[in-house]
Amino acid sequence: MQVLLVAILFAIAAMALRERGAPLIRGVERLGEVMFGIVRLVLYTAPIGAFGAMAYATATLGKHALVSLGYM
Repeated sequence: MQVLLVAILFAIAAMALRERGAPLIRGVERLGEVMFGIVRLVLYTAPIGAFGAMAYATATLGKHALVSLGYM
C-alpha cells in the first residue's frame, strides 16, 4: 500500500509540473517499456526452466516424481 501511495503522489506531482515535468514523464515511460521488456523475456524463457526442472526431477528421482506431481 505504501508503494502505491507514493506512486500516486509522484504521478500527481509530476502532472502538476506540466511542461517542466514532461521530460520526467517521458523518462518514466521509457523505464516502464524496459521493465515490460524484461518481464516479456522472463515469460518467454519460463517454459524452458520448467522443462529443465522436470528433466532434473526425472533424472534424479525417476518417473515416480512426475507421477506424484501429476496427481497434484
